[in-house]
Amino acid sequence: MDLEQRLSISYYKNIAVINESHKIYLAQHQVSGKFFVKKILDVYSVDVYKQLMKKPIPGTPKIIEFFDDGDSLTLIEEYVPGTSLSEIISSGTLTKEQLINYMFKLCVIVAALHSQEPPIIHRDIKPSNIIITRSEDVVLLDFNAAKNKLNDSNKETDTILLGTQGYASPEQYGFQESSPQSDIYSIGILIKNATASIRNYDHSFDHIISKCTQMDPSKRYHSADTLRMAIMMLSKDRFNFRDSTAQIFPFLPPGFRTLKPSRMIFATGIYLFFIYVCLTFDIQGTTLLVLWINRIVALLTFIGNILIVFNYLNIQKKFILCKSKNILIRILGTLILVIVFNTFMCFFALLVSVIFMPS
Repeated sequence: MDLEQRLSISYYKNIAVINESHKIYLAQHQVSGKFFVKKILDVYSVDVYKQLMKKPIPGTPKIIEFFDDGDSLTLIEEYVPGTSLSEIISSGTLTKEQLINYMFKLCVIVAALHSQEPPIIHRDIKPSNIIITRSEDVVLLDFNAAKNKLNDSNKETDTILLGTQGYASPEQYGFQESSPQSDIYSIGILIKNATASIRNYDHSFDHIISKCTQMDPSKRYHSADTLRMAIMMLSKDRFNFRDSTAQIFPFLPPGFRTLKPSRMIFATGIYLFFIYVCLTFDIQGTTLLVLWINRIVALLTFIGNILIVFNYLNIQKKFILCKSKNILIRILGTLILVIVFNTFMCFFALLVSVIFMPS
């Protein structure tokens, strides 16, 4: 490390040991007072951490700083409070619906990692590397064993097991190159071990476990997105997965984010109908300018209502009532948002009409 790097890292003071054998510590920045996780890594891919720092992935700890001295990597990353999935499994309190929720969100994270250029393969997905936050969000930790698929394509790199025995895919033992299907295998083993702790388990995950853990990677799920959809189909309340699906396709409009043809066709019909209505209605006794302003305002009002009701880009999260765990309060919050928005748009249309109407 150069002098500037040494000075920068000196601001992070170790205040507690998280895992001594793996050289993981809770550190506090001496100026800001904020807490971070500090790791000293002997095995790592600096390219992976460069990628994660340059383009943070939702559901993974933010990389604050790292220093590579050639023999080891000193890493400072975001501290994520919560409970590890391994603790939840060990407690015997895990339910099927919780597992569906956690695995669905995990697949969202893994799909985002696999979609990077080049793809990031985690290679160490296991319960102890998954944190469940107080808000039931999922965070995937520990990228020590991760690799870039395209930058590290030499099969020899997989002849040394990087990962955890029992969770690592067969190819991580040197049989083939690691791929996105390697992470899918690990998720399958994770689900298998987690279901063993669920009381009165109904074996609904069995076909997913079987497909995830095929010895031949080509026989596993094609992608984490495909696995995600299979997991979603097990839930009694698929509507609640809407926000997580939107993380994968954040800018697609409501009706298109699941990429289901039937929904996209229906949504297209709805959109075209309301666009036609908004842009063709008539107002007697007004000028052409005012008429078209009102048509555009009507169209924007329709679009705004769709975005609010279907929580486009998590817009509802900006309103405190919509953050409540009580569904009735969330519905009330959404209704208030719609009313406020429509009132504003009506007032705007009226104001424009007054301004541009001839005397």
